[in-house]
Amino acid sequence: MQENKYHYMDYFRNLSFVLMLAFFCALTSNAQILETSSKDDVKNDTTEVEDNPYKISRDTTIIPVDSARLKGHEDYRKYVMDTRYLAPGDSLNKPRWYRDLFLQVGMGIENMFPPTKGYKFNTLNTFHFGVGKQLGKHHSLRLLVNAALGYQQDYDRMYLRVGGQFDHLFNISSYLNGYNPSRLLEVGTVVGVGLHRARLRSTTRVATPYEVHGGLQLRFYTGPHGVLNIEPYVALASDDIDLSQARNWHRYDVAYGVNANFVYYFDNHLSRAARNRLLKRSKEKDPNLLTADSTRLRSWMAPWLFEMAAGVTFTDNPELTGSEKMGYEWAVSGGKWFSPIIGLRASAMFSSTLWGKKTTKANQLTYEEQLSSFYVGARVEGMFNPLGFLRSFRWDAPVGFYIVGGAGLGWLMKHKDANSLHCWSESYSVGMHLWARLTDGLQFYLEPRYSYRIYNVPYRNVQWMANFSDNTFGVNAGVTVTSTSRPYRKYEVPKGEHRPRFAFGVGGGIHLLSGNSKFKGPSSIPYNANAFFEYRPGNVSGIRLAFEYMKHNTSDFTRYYDLNMNVPEYNYAPMVRKGLLNYTYNWGLASLNYSVNLTNAFSGYRPGRLFDFEGFVGPSVMFTMSRKAVLDGQESLRVNHEMRPMPEAADKIGIAINGGVKLTANVYRGLGITLTPQLYYNPNLKVHGMLLGRLKVLGSLDLGLQYQF
Repeated sequence: MQENKYHYMDYFRNLSFVLMLAFFCALTSNAQILETSSKDDVKNDTTEVEDNPYKISRDTTIIPVDSARLKGHEDYRKYVMDTRYLAPGDSLNKPRWYRDLFLQVGMGIENMFPPTKGYKFNTLNTFHFGVGKQLGKHHSLRLLVNAALGYQQDYDRMYLRVGGQFDHLFNISSYLNGYNPSRLLEVGTVVGVGLHRARLRSTTRVATPYEVHGGLQLRFYTGPHGVLNIEPYVALASDDIDLSQARNWHRYDVAYGVNANFVYYFDNHLSRAARNRLLKRSKEKDPNLLTADSTRLRSWMAPWLFEMAAGVTFTDNPELTGSEKMGYEWAVSGGKWFSPIIGLRASAMFSSTLWGKKTTKANQLTYEEQLSSFYVGARVEGMFNPLGFLRSFRWDAPVGFYIVGGAGLGWLMKHKDANSLHCWSESYSVGMHLWARLTDGLQFYLEPRYSYRIYNVPYRNVQWMANFSDNTFGVNAGVTVTSTSRPYRKYEVPKGEHRPRFAFGVGGGIHLLSGNSKFKGPSSIPYNANAFFEYRPGNVSGIRLAFEYMKHNTSDFTRYYDLNMNVPEYNYAPMVRKGLLNYTYNWGLASLNYSVNLTNAFSGYRPGRLFDFEGFVGPSVMFTMSRKAVLDGQESLRVNHEMRPMPEAADKIGIAINGGVKLTANVYRGLGITLTPQLYYNPNLKVHGMLLGRLKVLGSLDLGLQYQF
């Protein structure tokens, strides 16, 4: 845990936006790769307009009415009203209410001009979510909910602001050069008003400031549903927005910043003509239904994605050795690709690493207690796929990569006797997602990641807090399942084809138990074994019965009885001593789960698929089969003396919640190899020598065999 220096945090944020600017330069340099409606394209592709089934000609001797009737069309006005085309092939005739309706999510940075030299804020982080509607070729309206987070630097107090904004957007490029939704870069203006609620933590300062703002919007086209916006702006706010009170000598405050936003249109934002051009060229270059699926009108449900991952993580702490810095992380994610280039992913995760240690001296020996840092939270990340610029890009390519980065909020727990820290922590992360295709709609990936976490530690004698930060590095391994829209996941099952309804499997592996602190004892592998039976009435849903055996070892510096075996007549003259005891637990866990074949659910049933990916969740019963305690080897007893543990309360049967996934490689005629990571949450779990905290979670990873019949 190291005290945060503000220029480090600002450097990290500014570096992130420099990378964004580099990305925009790459966009403009690859402009020719993206599909645009240039004048040459319009001349060559006029005949591809779906609304016009015959070739348009400037020869006035051709009567459109007769041509239309020859093709069986009665209403010729549909084909001669050329004035409704704002550009050849592009139309604004969109009667449905959700046409040109969009969602927007993004983040940015903001600076406020300080009223005095002694009252400054660091660079604020801003977050936005909202909905908007394009009203025509020039105008749009949007409503945003936003938040800002930063620190007032005098006393490291956290500054929080939430509120709403209403904006008007004007498309300058469309006004000057004509309406073209697939133009690579468009420039517009943003003008709006906002109302906010500001608060300075550890004080009574609150305010409800209003503001007006204006700026530019750089709008980058990335696909028929996805748009990326960059918006530099300046805001003029009432003088209470910075909560400076009497220090402020003027009646208003000035702020400036920049936002980066992902925009997702509910409908396919391209005209039919533009879609046809993209489809035709995609088929000529590399026929691929999934690429076509991202362009067609009825494709707004694809591709969604679901992920589960686990991996190792390291905390940058100079007080610990290399192996002591290593911890682990579990993560579950869901997301959506807006286009082949940009997407959005939300994740829930928890991680555990060592952050320190302390020693206890007794019996002329030294005992070490390891102190853990536990983090549970959520993050939202943007996904940027550079390969999406290629015309030959395929969602089902053999390999690929993309960049992820975003922000999160979590609950941080650091145990240290009575001074344990429990606080909120904001985080910022960036990573590289490297994936390889296993089968249609299923990928294996590795994701190296860097995270920067910021949190407050309160002073004891004053009403403010100190700002600290942690740097963590890690690598997650996981599986991604991606969706295909319904027209491309239909499969007619041949008559008489046998589909297995039952599955039986066995396996074994290791497990991990998260805790705030534990005593260091002899190292041993916490192994487990499992068996399961599944019934699948259909291609997607099923029922799973499972039993898992776990052997777990812990150590505890605790009291015990020292018995003198030479004096049985005095009940062995028990004496109470303290020392290190090594405990061995044998647990049993029986689970009843509802299972879902995610591969079939997302991509459709396919017989003979090499890999299958399933998820399951349900209740479990956890009980202690046996428990044993022995005196640690470094402890000593007198000759003919024995140790007896203190009597303990009987273990109760605990009700747990169980969930996980199963990856199956179908290698030969119903026989498959399985990999099953899963979690158990038991709120009543107690283990000697471990302070488990509130989130008592067991995680296991099993490798096994499965037979389907």
